[in-house]
Amino acid sequence: MQRWKTLALPLFIATCFLYLFGIPGSGSSGEMPIYNKEYKSRKKPPVPFDHDTHAFDYGFACDECHHIYKMGRNVWEEGDEVRRCMECHDPKEKKGRVMKLQVAFHRNCQGCHKQSAPGEAPFRACYGCHVK
Repeated sequence: MQRWKTLALPLFIATCFLYLFGIPGSGSSGEMPIYNKEYKSRKKPPVPFDHDTHAFDYGFACDECHHIYKMGRNVWEEGDEVRRCMECHDPKEKKGRVMKLQVAFHRNCQGCHKQSAPGEAPFRACYGCHVK
C-alpha cells in the first residue's frame, strides 16, 4: 500500500502534463513547415505553420483548410480523415478543376491573411511567410 502512495503523485503529475500539453513528438500540435518535397528546387524556404495557433488562438474552423469538394461544396466535417494536400493537389500541374499545390497553398493562406487587420498577418512580401 505504501508503494502505491509513493507512485500516485508522480503518476498524477505525468497524467496532467500529457493532458495539458499532449504527447511529445506526436505531431498533433505545434509548428510544422508547409512545403513540398516533390519540387526539384526550392526557390523559397518552407513556411512555418503553427496549427494550434490557427485553430485555437485564432479560432479558425477545421473546414476552412481541410476540404473534400463534391458538386462545388465542401463536405468535409470534423472527424473525417485528414489527407495530405498533395493527394489531390499535384505539385507540378493543374488537373481538371483541382489547382496545383502551390496555388492552393497561396490562395488559402493569402486569402485569410488579406482579411486580417493590417500588420497582423503577412501576405504581400514572400519573405513575410517564407522565413529564411
